[in-house]
Amino acid sequence: MQDEITVKPLVDILSLQLGKQVVMSGTDYVLLDDNSAISQDVVDVALGEQTAEFLQRIEDAKPNSITKIQAMRAMKQTGTLWTDFNTLISSNVDAMDEWTLATALERNNPFVLQLAPTLGMTATSIDDLFLLGSTL
Repeated sequence: MQDEITVKPLVDILSLQLGKQVVMSGTDYVLLDDNSAISQDVVDVALGEQTAEFLQRIEDAKPNSITKIQAMRAMKQTGTLWTDFNTLISSNVDAMDEWTLATALERNNPFVLQLAPTLGMTATSIDDLFLLGSTL
């Protein structure tokens, strides 16, 4: 099972930025000591930081490598990809050698990057395949 991706709560980011404890009051962010509202501009900056942190954690969670069996199982779960993959590599000696001799697939391996467009895969669908494979 994949680890859950979490980020700091916005009140914690605001507290760090402002050097004072920030809390929620209704739908507003306020300073705890005097209940003064935090401006939307300051909240937007903190929200941008929170979003950037979240996106970085997602990027860091993407596996760079999966085993050949994980790749096969993931392809079998994604429609006709396994069949299309086998058809493609059976007609390409270099691709067949690469697949046969591999014990793992690297996300940025030229073999993967070369075959992916032919299989109709985008960078996102490759990421999805590797994420799925890493769970199998």
